Amino acid sequence: MLMRPLLPLLLGLLLLTPASAISTPRRINNRTPHARPAADTQQAAARYRRLVHQSAKRYQVDPRLILAIIEIESNFNPRAVGFQNGFGLMQVVPDTAGREVFAHLKKRSHQPTRRYLFEPQRNIDVGTAYLHLLQTRYLAKIKHPRTRQYAVIAAYNGGQGNLFKTFSNHPQKAIHAINQLTPDRFYQRIIQRHPLAYTRAYLAKVTQAQRRY
Repeated sequence: MLMRPLLPLLLGLLLLTPASAISTPRRINNRTPHARPAADTQQAAARYRRLVHQSAKRYQVDPRLILAIIEIESNFNPRAVGFQNGFGLMQVVPDTAGREVFAHLKKRSHQPTRRYLFEPQRNIDVGTAYLHLLQTRYLAKIKHPRTRQYAVIAAYNGGQGNLFKTFSNHPQKAIHAINQLTPDRFYQRIIQRHPLAYTRAYLAKVTQAQRRY
């Protein structure tokens, strides 16, 4: 007789359990993340600044760029799971960016696991290492530093292949065309003509977010 009243009570307790107490990964659409108020964004960023500056120094990447990418990719959620199979703060995709970092910089023959990428220090390390590869390996022939950074942002999101296709189907011809443009003209070309709409928006969002740091 006493069992029936317990069901509403248990349901009530479940409804009252805060979302923060649930540690399961949260799937996000990292193409259009929810914006935080400015004060909350800075507070969230503060939790990871030390790790960001460590990786920035190790790989010679602007820490403001790393923080901006974390903000846009995951909104500072270390358990974020993107619809493109990206994991963690910098939404590292294990079988592309993760595998390349492991192969070229860590000399490992496998790729990072989901569990590995949910750890903030490791995620920031791998994400920043991939930015380093883009800067110094894949896009190193782009001469102007600001143009190269815009290119790195677009390639981090949409891949260097799609970046080059904005200018030519041949990578070397694309690099030549890019080097004929001023940084501002390159930026406009990407946000107007890049084949992926979400990468066009991504470049604008990350560039704007950098100003906050």
